[in-house]
Amino acid sequence: MPEPKNENLFRSFYGTNTFIEKADIDKTKYPFKSKSGNGNGYPDFFNDSSIDNWIIIVECKATDHKLAEQEVCYYMSNDGIKDKYNRIGIATSGENESDLKVSYYYALKNQKATKLKVDGFIELDKLQQIVENETLEVEKEALLNYRTKLNDYFDFEYFNKIEVKNRPLFFAVLLLMKDKIKQFLDEEEYVKIYKNNVYLKDEFDNLQQDKIEQEKVILFNNSNSNDKIKYFNKFLYDTFSTKIKENQNNKYKEQVIENFNFLKLIDPAEITLFNNTHTHTHNSKWGIYKEFLLEFCDKFNDIRKLQKEYDIIGLCYIEFFKYSTQQLGGDIILTPEHIKDFMCRVAGVNSNKVVLDICTGTGGFLIKAMQIMFEETQDVNKQATIKKENLIGVEYISTMYCMAFINMMLNLDGKTNLMKGNCLVDFDDGILKKTLEKKPAKIGIINPPYNDNQAIIFTKRLLDLLDVGGVGCVIAPANTLLKNPQQAKELLQKHSLRKYVLLPANLFVMQAGAQQTAIFLFEAHTQQREDDLVYFYNLSDDGYKYSSRKTYDLQGVAEDVYKQAIYNVKNEIIISKPTGNDRESYKEKVDLETMKNAIFTTKIQNELKMSDFAKTIIDYYIYEIDEQKRKLCNGK
Repeated sequence: MPEPKNENLFRSFYGTNTFIEKADIDKTKYPFKSKSGNGNGYPDFFNDSSIDNWIIIVECKATDHKLAEQEVCYYMSNDGIKDKYNRIGIATSGENESDLKVSYYYALKNQKATKLKVDGFIELDKLQQIVENETLEVEKEALLNYRTKLNDYFDFEYFNKIEVKNRPLFFAVLLLMKDKIKQFLDEEEYVKIYKNNVYLKDEFDNLQQDKIEQEKVILFNNSNSNDKIKYFNKFLYDTFSTKIKENQNNKYKEQVIENFNFLKLIDPAEITLFNNTHTHTHNSKWGIYKEFLLEFCDKFNDIRKLQKEYDIIGLCYIEFFKYSTQQLGGDIILTPEHIKDFMCRVAGVNSNKVVLDICTGTGGFLIKAMQIMFEETQDVNKQATIKKENLIGVEYISTMYCMAFINMMLNLDGKTNLMKGNCLVDFDDGILKKTLEKKPAKIGIINPPYNDNQAIIFTKRLLDLLDVGGVGCVIAPANTLLKNPQQAKELLQKHSLRKYVLLPANLFVMQAGAQQTAIFLFEAHTQQREDDLVYFYNLSDDGYKYSSRKTYDLQGVAEDVYKQAIYNVKNEIIISKPTGNDRESYKEKVDLETMKNAIFTTKIQNELKMSDFAKTIIDYYIYEIDEQKRKLCNGK
C-alpha cells in the first residue's frame, strides 16, 4: 500500500470493518474511473451502508494533502457516481497524529462537492448530522425552485385538465404514493410484484389474477396513450384508497377518498398537450406524463429531513394558489415554519400535554408540535401515545382537511384525532367535546381566518374548549383587540391575555393583504383583572427579509434572534420601556374598555410602506408577463 501509515490511522479511528477496502468495492455497482483516464480506478476506502442515502469516498496520502483533496473530489465527480448518489468525501494525509490533516466534502446528486468547515476525524453519526444540516437548506431551495416548475406543469401540460382546487390534492397523493408509483412504472418491477401477487393480496382484491397480464399489455405494450393514462389514474386511485382505508380509527376516511374522485373522472381524450414549455424525450401524452411522474419521484425521493423541518404540502399549496382567484376559502393564511416553531415553544408544548388546533389547515402546527414532543422523548411507546392522543385538529374545508390528513400520514400517522367539521358549533354528535373530556387540551395553537371579526371569534372558541389554565396561542392581526373592543371585553371577562408578541409588518407579504400580525398568549378560564400586567415583546425586526418568493436571513442573525426571543418571552424578561428601540419588552396594563396600550397604538404599522406595496405589484406583474409569454409560446 502506498500510504500504509495514514491508512492505519484511518482504520484505527473508524474501525477495520466500517469501510470497504479498495479491492473489495463492487465494481459493477460503482463504476469509478481511473485518475489517469484509462479504465477503472477506485478510492482507498468506501462505505455505502453507514449513512442512509449517502456513499462515502475516502482518499489517503502520506504527506500531500492537496492531492488527497483533489483525488477525492475527482472520484465524487465521476460519471455514473455523481448522477446516482449523494456523496461524502474524506481526504486525509499524515503519517502520525501530530501531522494528521482531514478534509470533508459533501455533494447531493448531480451537484458539485462543497467543503465542510470541520477538522480531524469525526464519528460517522456526527458527520451524518453535520451533512444533513448543511444539505437541508440546499434541498429546501431545490424544492422551492421545483414547485414553480410543478405549477408550470399544471398550467401547460397534461395537468391543465386538473382544476386549480384539486392541484394540491394531486401533489399530495403523488407524494404519499411515490414509492409505489416508481415500482408501477418499472416494467420489471411491475411484473415481479404482480406475479408474486403482492399488490393483489393487499390492495387489488377486486382484480382477478387472469387480468394481470392483460393490464400489463395495456401499460407497456399498447400504443394508446389514453388507455395508459386512464389505467394509471385508476391504479393511483385504487392504491391510495386502500391505504386510506387501512386507517381504521378515523371516521372521515371515506370523505377523504371522495375528494380524490377527480383522478377517475379525467378523460385523457380531452387532453391537449402544450409541450413546448419543457424539453421532453417523448411526444405522446403518456410519455410526457410518465416522464413527469419519474422526475417527481426522483425529486422527492428522500424528503424525511425536509419533512422534519418544513410543511412541504403547505409550501406547495402557497405556490399553486399564489395568484389564483380560486384560492380555497379565500382567507387561508399559512404560517411560516419559524413562526410555527416559535409559537409551539413559547406556548410550552411538551410530550405530556395535549395540543388542540381548531383551524388545522394543512396540519402545520400539529406536525411541529409532534416534532417538538419527539425531541423530548425517544421512547417508542410514548411516541405512539403522542400520535394517538396528544394531537387534536379540526378543519372544515374539505381540500384542506385532505392535505392535513396526508401530511400527518407523511409524518408517520398522528391523524387519529384529526376531525372534519365546523369547530364553532358542535358537530358529529359532539365528537370534539367528547374527545376533550377524555383528554383535556392544555395548549391551543391557531392561525384563524382574518376576514371580518373572525379572528376574535375563533380565539374565543379555542379558549372555551381548553382546559382550565390552558394556554391559547393565537397569531392574528396585531390590532385584533383594538379593532373589536366590545368582543375583546367579553372575551377577557372569561379569559385573560398574558403575553403579546408583535411580529414583522410584512410577514405575510403575499398571503394576507400584508396585515401586521402579532402572537397573543391567553390563559383560559381566568378572568382578566384591571390591574393585571400583560407582557409585551416587540419582534417586528426579527432579522429576516420577507418576499413573495422566500424568506432570507441576510445577516445570519435571525435564528439567534428567535432563540433569544423564545427565552425572553417564556421567562418574561424585561429589556426596556418602550422608547422606540427594536425588540424591547415590558409589562403594562391594558384598558379593558378600549383595549388601548402603548404597543397597540404606537408600534403597529396598520398600513404598508409604499416600497412594500410596489414590490408586491412588481412581483405580480413579472408573474403575469411570464404567464403570457408561456401561453403565446404554446398557442393558448
